[in-house]
Amino acid sequence: MIKKSLIFGVGFLIPFVVGEAALRYIDPYYFAEKEERTQFGAEIMDPKTNRLRPGVEGFYLGEKTVISEQGWRSPAFEIPKPAGVFRVLMLGGSIPFGWGVNQGDEYPRVLERMLNDADLAGGKRIEVINTGVPGWRIEHAGEFLRTEGLQYQPDMVLLTLVATDVPTKRDQNRRGELFNDDIRRLRLAWVFENRYRFNTPGMMGKRYDAYKNLSEGGLDAVNFVLGLFSDICNKAGVRFVVFDTLGKETTRARCKALAVHHIKGYTSWKLRMSWEVTPTDPHPNASGHRQIADMIFRGLKKRSLWN
Repeated sequence: MIKKSLIFGVGFLIPFVVGEAALRYIDPYYFAEKEERTQFGAEIMDPKTNRLRPGVEGFYLGEKTVISEQGWRSPAFEIPKPAGVFRVLMLGGSIPFGWGVNQGDEYPRVLERMLNDADLAGGKRIEVINTGVPGWRIEHAGEFLRTEGLQYQPDMVLLTLVATDVPTKRDQNRRGELFNDDIRRLRLAWVFENRYRFNTPGMMGKRYDAYKNLSEGGLDAVNFVLGLFSDICNKAGVRFVVFDTLGKETTRARCKALAVHHIKGYTSWKLRMSWEVTPTDPHPNASGHRQIADMIFRGLKKRSLWN
């Protein structure tokens, strides 16, 4: 009986070890990328506060990220605001944060250089404070603006509006997790779990274009929150600008009704695919950030915004 059990155990162990080794060597599902993303996220994010860790440095895909002592991926800034400075407060999630691009290549920094080169503020130095945080949605940005952001004394608040800001009831056919984090270090465990949760052995199921699946209810919720942003900025005497990538007439009409400066962005599936930092990470690469900065810059060239 013991001999049979031993033979059975060895017979099971050999293909298991071979399968695990093959997954690690070939990595057909890009597990190494997910491991690196998870490690990077843990380095820069504090899960207790859902904020960036002040003063840390991290690397993802070989690209450097520096978080200031003030807790943003942005150069240190003074409070109170110095004379001769026009301050732009950039709000959003992982896109303005610059997930996957090197320090200085994220579009708030690129945009800041473009704005200053164009001298749009009539001799004032334009300072863009990037408060983008990975995982933040429009409601997180709104709460930050309400409780803290205005203390930075912005002259302009610029919100990046993306598909993940739109609430959705999408069912990914996702069931509960089968394994804990220790067991999930085995890539075979990931394969089995993803097959169970998403009906595919890959990373997160089939590719999903959130921009093609925006619900009317979700858009209504976003438009309601835009009204709250507008109220906050109007009461503080601050210009509110929306960089809108949703491509929906209802959002454009809402901005017009609120007298909010609306900048139209474009995010076709083909374009976003060309921007991806990795095969499993759809965040824009450095080229994408330069193009986003150019879209916003062209939308901000109206001189009355800077008076």
